[in-house]
Amino acid sequence: MITVLGIDPGVASTGYSVIGVEGKQFEYISGGVIKTSKDKWFAERLYEIEGDFKYLIGQEPIPDVIAIEKLFFYSNTSSAINVAQARGVIMCYLGAWYNENHVFEYTPSEIKKQITGNGRADKKTIRKAIERLLKVDIKDDNACDAAAIALTHILRMNIP
Repeated sequence: MITVLGIDPGVASTGYSVIGVEGKQFEYISGGVIKTSKDKWFAERLYEIEGDFKYLIGQEPIPDVIAIEKLFFYSNTSSAINVAQARGVIMCYLGAWYNENHVFEYTPSEIKKQITGNGRADKKTIRKAIERLLKVDIKDDNACDAAAIALTHILRMNIP
């Protein structure tokens, strides 16, 4: 079985999901959210993300491949900068842990198109597709988005 860790980066909430694939069978292994408090200094929040992510990536099973959402467009510039910094912390750690052959990046529209066939699909449509493909109800939106990212990689790469 090949395992793929999907990551939906953010400052307040970073979603993650691990999906296994063998042949055409998908298995939702685990998922959740790394959360930080708005009451903390921004640098401290980034440090928390790094620590929690280091812990997560070291858990069994260690993922074979990682897929992360790529920043493409944000209407709110300050939000984009903050998310980019959180993503940077994660990418820095991934650079130390994995090499570029094991980390893949997908834009939101690529993810939506791969999962639903529509690059402009809304969250509700994506959630329904994820639930249908994985046969599981993922409660948290960020973890569900991370599952969509992992599945995008699996479907795109046609993992055997």
